[in-house]
Amino acid sequence: LAAAARTPVKAAEPTLAVDETLPAGVDIPIILDSGLAAGESLAGDPLKGHVAADVRVKGRIQIPKGAAVIGRLRRFERYDVPFDFVLAGIEFSEVVLPDRRLRFSGKMKTVRLDSSIGTLVRPSGVLKQEAGRRRDPAAESTVWEFSPVELPGVAIFYLTAEPFKVAPGLELVWRTQESEAR
Repeated sequence: LAAAARTPVKAAEPTLAVDETLPAGVDIPIILDSGLAAGESLAGDPLKGHVAADVRVKGRIQIPKGAAVIGRLRRFERYDVPFDFVLAGIEFSEVVLPDRRLRFSGKMKTVRLDSSIGTLVRPSGVLKQEAGRRRDPAAESTVWEFSPVELPGVAIFYLTAEPFKVAPGLELVWRTQESEAR
């Protein structure tokens, strides 16, 4: 009789517990590993990044360089009046370590403006545009202001030049804050 073929049984991946919450005031340098592009990216898409440098809390390394960071694209909206731009809202919420996940709520502290990774990126705030770039140059006002509604833990920035795309590599610094009830 031929021996029955044995298929190895694959062990289930252990589920990592979210057993720590990072305290407020910790800066986490993140490099975006996911790209964003108009016509491809949608609100709700998962985002991945990694920590750009060791993060110390109370003098000890809490998050090592290279640790995975996960989040979501919360908003990705294209506008064409009075000029073309994309509003992007991103949220990072967890750092994945080999033995656990660290949950955090945060706000974007800085974004590195680098045209080599995509179109012009402007941080959140009021987006002002001179009339010269308007679709309707005959408009009376010389400055158009756009102030988006802020969402807790979501960083808003603008892509203000075609092709409205950000390649992986965008450098962000997130500052953790007290968690807000969800």
